[in-house]
Amino acid sequence: MGTGDFTHHLWLQELKSKLKPQGNGIFSYGGVNFVLTTEVSNIYSKNGRGRRVHNILFAPDFSTVDKINDELAGFGNLSSDGRPMLGLDCVSLVETVLGVNPDCFIVPGHIWTPWYSLFGANSGFDTIEECFEQYTKDIYALETGLSS
Repeated sequence: MGTGDFTHHLWLQELKSKLKPQGNGIFSYGGVNFVLTTEVSNIYSKNGRGRRVHNILFAPDFSTVDKINDELAGFGNLSSDGRPMLGLDCVSLVETVLGVNPDCFIVPGHIWTPWYSLFGANSGFDTIEECFEQYTKDIYALETGLSS
């Protein structure tokens, strides 16, 4: 299960105090296994259109999470919400996260909802390649969401 919200400092403190490392990026608490995740909202303009895409970030350890948070803090207020709004395009997001640790991965979230999604009718893209360009090869999964 994903922890969610590792970009929020208060939740991150909770995660660090409760989760026990099991190896290979897996943590446990109360008999349940977790991976470190967060969702971010990328808000930017590309090809003359406003874009709003939600992406889920996966990190293998807390050291990586701390470095990702340090990098992302320059693009938005990480303390304002569990899902921070970042003034950062998706290409730069992947470049930044993988630059911190190539063992991380990024999954576009709820890709078919009309707002804040990869293929959203109101602010998304027509193809994965249009959004992620040269980093399309680094997108291994798509989250469709329950509302799809």
